[in-house]
Amino acid sequence: MDVVKLPDILRNGFSPDQAQRNAAEAELKAALEQHWAGALQNLCTVMADENNNENHIRRMAGLLIKNQLDIREKADAHVNQVKTKWFQIQQDIRESFKVVVLRCLQSRFKDVRDGAAEVASKIAVLELPEKQWPEFISIMCNNITGNTAPELKQASLVALGYTCEELNNEVLQQYSNNILTAVICGMNAEYRKECDVVLAATMALYNVLELTQSNFDAENESDVIMAAIITAAESGATPEIQSKAMECLVGVASLYYVKLNRYIQKIFDVTFKAIKTDTSEDNIVAMQAIEFWNTVCEEEISIMELLDDIKNGYAEPDPTVQCFYFIRGVLPPFVPLLLECLLKQDEHQEDVSTNISLSAGTCLSLFAANVKDGVLPIVLPFVNQYIKNPEWRFREAAMFAFGSILNGPESEIIEPHLGHVLPVIMTNMQDQHHLVKDSAAWVVSRLCEYHSAIISPHFPNLIPPLLHCLGDTPQVAAHCAWAICNIAIEGKSLNLNQTQLTEMISKLIAAADREDSAEANLRTTCYQTIQELINQTPRDAMDMLKQLISALMNKLAHTLRPTGAEKTVITELQSHLCASLEVATRKLAENDDLKPFADALMELYLKVLSQSQTTVNEDAIMAISVLCNAVGADFIKYMPAFFNFLCIGLHNYNEKMGCLVCIGVVGDICRALEGQMEQYAGQIMQLLMIALSSSELSMEVKPQIFSCFGDIALAVGSRFEIYLESVSSMLQQATQVDLDDKDPEMYDYLNKLRESICDAFTGIIQGFNTDGKAAVLLPKMQLFVNYINYLGADPNLPDDVLKSAVGVLGDIADTVGKADPNIKKMLASQGLVGLINRCKACDSKSCKETGAWAASLIGV
Repeated sequence: MDVVKLPDILRNGFSPDQAQRNAAEAELKAALEQHWAGALQNLCTVMADENNNENHIRRMAGLLIKNQLDIREKADAHVNQVKTKWFQIQQDIRESFKVVVLRCLQSRFKDVRDGAAEVASKIAVLELPEKQWPEFISIMCNNITGNTAPELKQASLVALGYTCEELNNEVLQQYSNNILTAVICGMNAEYRKECDVVLAATMALYNVLELTQSNFDAENESDVIMAAIITAAESGATPEIQSKAMECLVGVASLYYVKLNRYIQKIFDVTFKAIKTDTSEDNIVAMQAIEFWNTVCEEEISIMELLDDIKNGYAEPDPTVQCFYFIRGVLPPFVPLLLECLLKQDEHQEDVSTNISLSAGTCLSLFAANVKDGVLPIVLPFVNQYIKNPEWRFREAAMFAFGSILNGPESEIIEPHLGHVLPVIMTNMQDQHHLVKDSAAWVVSRLCEYHSAIISPHFPNLIPPLLHCLGDTPQVAAHCAWAICNIAIEGKSLNLNQTQLTEMISKLIAAADREDSAEANLRTTCYQTIQELINQTPRDAMDMLKQLISALMNKLAHTLRPTGAEKTVITELQSHLCASLEVATRKLAENDDLKPFADALMELYLKVLSQSQTTVNEDAIMAISVLCNAVGADFIKYMPAFFNFLCIGLHNYNEKMGCLVCIGVVGDICRALEGQMEQYAGQIMQLLMIALSSSELSMEVKPQIFSCFGDIALAVGSRFEIYLESVSSMLQQATQVDLDDKDPEMYDYLNKLRESICDAFTGIIQGFNTDGKAAVLLPKMQLFVNYINYLGADPNLPDDVLKSAVGVLGDIADTVGKADPNIKKMLASQGLVGLINRCKACDSKSCKETGAWAASLIGV
C-alpha cells in the first residue's frame, strides 16, 4: 500500500458512493493482511502529517491503527495473534513508530491528539506487561507535570487514563504514585482555565482509583485525592467536569467505603447542592450525585448482609467489616430531595433509559432496601398529598414514590395504608395521561410482587382492570401481565376456576400476539404468566388444559411455516411456546394421560430442533424431557430421530445452558429406557468425556456430567464396564479438586461437585449390582471409601452432600459388601461411623432415614 496514495484511499472511505467505500475498505483490508507492519507504519505516517489539514483522514488513520492493536475484551487467540505480530516487528522499527505516535500528541488538532493518545495506550497495553517501554509512564507523567502546552497535557492524560483502564494493577502498581501525582496535578487549579486538561485528568483519576489503596490508607494522601475530587465536583468549570468528578466519588464509594467517614459531610453538602441546583443538560451532574448515594446504599446493604452472616455463624468474624450507616443518617433531608426530583419527568420518559426522575426512583428503592420500614413515614405524606392532584406530574410522582419503596417495608407496615391508596391507584390505571397509567400499573405489579399476602384479598377486584389494560400500551400491558403473574403464584388463595383461567390465558395470548409485543418485554412476560397460570390449573380443569395444549401446538406449527418474520423473532416465539407446552404437558401428565398428544408433540419439537444444525433450542429440549418422563420406555421410538440433536447439544459444550439441558435429558432417557439405552450410551459417553477434558467447558457443567455417568451406569448395568477405567480416572481427578472454601460461591460449587461424584458412585454401584456383578467393583472401593472419608472431615458438610455420601456407604455395604465381607469392616472405621451418626442426627427426615439404613447394613 503506497503511503502517497493512502490518504486517497482513506478519503474514499468517506465517499457517499457505496462502491468507492467498498473498494477502499477492501484495499485497506488486503494491505493489512499482506504486510501488517508496513501498513501500520504507513497509517502512522498519514496520522503524523501536520501538512494535511483533513483531520478526519488523519483521525481515521489513527483509528485503524488502534483497532489493529486492540486486545481489550478479545478472545485469547486474538490477543496472542496481535501480540505475536507486534513483537515480530523489529525493535528499532517499533521504537521509531512510538516516537512518531508520541510526537502526534503535540499536534495542533485535537482529533489527531486524541487518536494518537488511543494508539499510544494500545502500544503500552501490549508492551508494559512484557517489561518493555517502561519509559511510557514517565514520559506521560512528565508531559503532565512539566512546563508543557495544555494540549500535550490533555493528550497525555487521555493516554494515561486509557492505559490504566485496560491494564491490571500488578503491572501498574510500581508506577502508581507517579501516575497519581500527575493526575492530581492535572486537576489542580493552576490549569483550571484549561477545561480540557482538567476533564482529562478527572476522567483519568477514575481509571486510576484501583491503584490508590495505599494512598487511601495514608490520611494525608487520601485528603489530597478527596480534596481534588470534591473541588472538581463542587466548582468544576463545566458540567462535564463536575459529572466526571461525581463519577470519581462513585468509584471511591465502591472501592473505599471504609474511608468515607472523614469526608461524608462534605460529600453530602456537594451532592445535595448538585441535585438541588443542577441546570446542566439532561441533569448529568445531579444523576451522578444520586449515583454516589446509590453506591453507598449498595455497599451498606452488602455489609449488613455480611454482618448478619457473621452473627448467625455463616461467615467468619472479620474485624475490618464495618458499616457506618450513612444512609440512615442522610435519610430525613435526602429523601424529600429525591421526591422533588420525581416531579422532573420527561413527557415521554418511557422511551428513555434514564433521567433525573427515574434516577431518583432507583435511589428511593435502594434506600428502602437499606432502611426498610424507616423510609415509609417520610414518603407517605408525599403520596397522600399528591396522588389525587389534578396535575399529572404530581399524581405520577406520588405513585412512583410509593411503588419505589415497596421493596423495603414489611407487609404489616404497608397494610394499614393500602385501603385508601389502592383504590386511587386502580382508578389511575384508567388515567388520561399515559405516564400516570403506566406508573399505576407498575405499582400494582410491585404490590403483587412484594406484598402478595396483604394484597391477595383484593385480587378479585384487581383482575378485571388488569386484564382490560392488557390492551393498553406495551409498557402498561407488561406491568399488568407481571401483576397477574404474581397473582398466579398466589393462585391457591384465589381458587381460580376453569372459566377464570380460560379468560386470563386467552387475553394473555392475545397480548403476546400483538404486533408491538416485542416492546417492554411484553411477549416474554405474557408467556411467563401463562406458565404460572397453568401451574395453578385445578384437577377438574384438565379438559381446558388439553384445549390449551392443542392451541399452543397449532401456534407452534404456524411458526414452522414461512411467514417473512425475522428468524430471531420466530426463534424467541418458539422458545416461549415450547416452554409453555413443557409446563402444560407436565401438569397434564400429573393428572391425566399425555400419551395421546405424544407423537404430535414430538414431531413438532423435532421440527423446531431441525431449524438449526449447530445449536439446540433449549426450551424444546426441556419440553422433550417432560415427554420422555411421561411416556417412559415408549420413548425408544423417538430416539432415532432425536439422537442426532441430542449429540449436537452435548458436543456444543461451550454453550453452557444448551449443554446442561441436554445432559439433563440424557438422565431422563436413562431412567425411561433403562437397558435399551445401551445402543446410545457409547457415543454419549464419548461426547461427555471429550467435554470434561476440554478447557472450554464451564465449571458449572462438570458436576452434571458426573451425575450423568451415574445415570448411564444405572441404566446399562455391568455393560458400563468398558467405561469404568476412564470414568474412575476422571472421578479420581475430580475428588482432588481443591477450591477456596472461604469463598461462598466456590464452596457452593465444591458441594455440587461432591454431590455429583457421590451420584456417580451410587449409579455405578447400583448398576453393576443389578446384573449381580458388584464384585467387579472391588478394585475401586478404596477410591470410593477414601473420598467419603475425606468428605467426613468437613464439619460444615451440607445435608444434601452428607446424605449422598452416607448413601454411597450404604450401597457399598448392600452390594459389594456381600461379595467381600472385609468391605463392611472397612466401612465400620471410626471416621465413617462418625459420618453416619452425623447423618442420623440431622434435622432432615430423609437424612435420618438414610443414616439409619446405612448403619443397619454396615452393622454399626
